[in-house]
Amino acid sequence: MNDETSKAPDMLKEIVALKNYISINQLNNSCSYGGNQGWFHEIVVDVNKEKAYHKGLRIKKYGCGLISATDVLLYINQNNAEWGETTLKQNQVDMSEYKTLVAEFDRHYFRARRNLGVLGPFLSLGFKKYIRNHKLRLKIKWGTFYSSTTIYKKIVLMLKKDVPVIISIGPSRFGDKSRGIALYVLKPNSESMTSNEGNQDKVIYEAYKTIKGHYVVVTGIFLNEHNKHMMLRISSWGKLYYMDWEEYRNYHLHHSMPFTSSILTVEKVVVKS
Repeated sequence: MNDETSKAPDMLKEIVALKNYISINQLNNSCSYGGNQGWFHEIVVDVNKEKAYHKGLRIKKYGCGLISATDVLLYINQNNAEWGETTLKQNQVDMSEYKTLVAEFDRHYFRARRNLGVLGPFLSLGFKKYIRNHKLRLKIKWGTFYSSTTIYKKIVLMLKKDVPVIISIGPSRFGDKSRGIALYVLKPNSESMTSNEGNQDKVIYEAYKTIKGHYVVVTGIFLNEHNKHMMLRISSWGKLYYMDWEEYRNYHLHHSMPFTSSILTVEKVVVKS
């Protein structure tokens, strides 16, 4: 489990968050924060030479949806046994086990296709196939026409029910390569910053990179008490980042399309007695 890396600094007030998230034991004895498509670089050539390509490189380039789905199902199976059969037992798994599982999911449920990855509706279909095969009592839906307000409300509800949320940052509506969403990392020593250090608006995190056409997994929502921005804590590429909700909302409204920038909702099916 990943207690240390998921701990937020004091100036980020928790609104709702998962207490632990899955981690993968890496070869250097460190633990990740979720899975990383960048681990899949092995050369695995198709039998059909005319369509030969490197499977590992395909997952590395187009596998963000596949990785997000694998991680969420790992978490659900570990933490919500009452929802049905549990076949994936651990929050913390070894790298070899994780890669084997991802390859299986790529083959049977969430095919990461070249130039496309896993589109939202196909992500939903893969989940439905998995829960049908494993008798999980869950209802799955891709939010094709969700407004940003609906997305936020559903993220809160899912996190309160201990379910990580797959969210997509779709491509720019007009193909503008300069548009996207910033991922933020905490600045060094930001854990010890307090409001009495002088500048009430002191930035405690910095932009790491800008993304679009990418899935991440939301594991918490925090209020930055310095500037009153809501920050989504996310897992991507095996690391913990933050994403400014207002930036996502603005991108969703003005620069992307609802069916490409949305979430996968996962809800428990109530069995009537």
